[in-house]
Amino acid sequence: MKIRHFYCFDTKASTNMHSDALDRNNWEVLRAYEDGGAFSLERTREDYIKNCEGSQSYKETAQKISHIVQKNKWNTVVSLGVGKAVLEYQLKKMSPQLTIECTDFTKQSLDMLGKMFVECDRFSVFDIANDDFSVYRDMDAVIMHRISTEFTRTQWKAIFHKMHDAGIKNVLFIPTELLTIKSAIKEKLHYVANIIRHKKNIFCGWMYTRNEFLNFFRGNDKNHPLYEITHSVRYGNTEMFELKIIK
Repeated sequence: MKIRHFYCFDTKASTNMHSDALDRNNWEVLRAYEDGGAFSLERTREDYIKNCEGSQSYKETAQKISHIVQKNKWNTVVSLGVGKAVLEYQLKKMSPQLTIECTDFTKQSLDMLGKMFVECDRFSVFDIANDDFSVYRDMDAVIMHRISTEFTRTQWKAIFHKMHDAGIKNVLFIPTELLTIKSAIKEKLHYVANIIRHKKNIFCGWMYTRNEFLNFFRGNDKNHPLYEITHSVRYGNTEMFELKIIK
């Protein structure tokens, strides 16, 4: 099961958007938005650190990832679609010995982020849907955190097939949210409430149930699955999946 996901951004930010969908251009608008907010990048390192240190949910996720890193003795990870890299900041703080590469799909966002997150070992432009995952074959793990809404069902299946074909050994997959009956009702109520309040609903992708994600991990051939879940933990409204390639 999947449903369309909408979000109501700050009025001034949404006014500057190019369309009613959160595409590449609109992400750039949000990142560069001057008035602050959950999606815009801070203008000073002091403000950036303050925001990172105040994000308790990201600390919780980073602690879980740091435990997995230590358990598996990983030395290098690449985190895809990092946005403001709040999670990666916390992970680097907890595991300073870990080499972390952060990616996003535009150089402009990464250039801005690089001035704030100076502890990061490497930044690179990477298009998850279209680029070649073989460049990360030697990494101990690929982290996919809160990007689950970004792609369609067809795209996600293709992405996992590409990772498998490229020999990506380990994946940490943390959805933005697991779709349930409760969250589906909440999503619809927010959508209607925004209309009543004359607020703009921006289409931000798709919400998926847990079973949908399991299908992505397995791939198209049930007799030859792509990745197996070696460990998972539910927390908040999401779940962390530790995935290992099936050769």
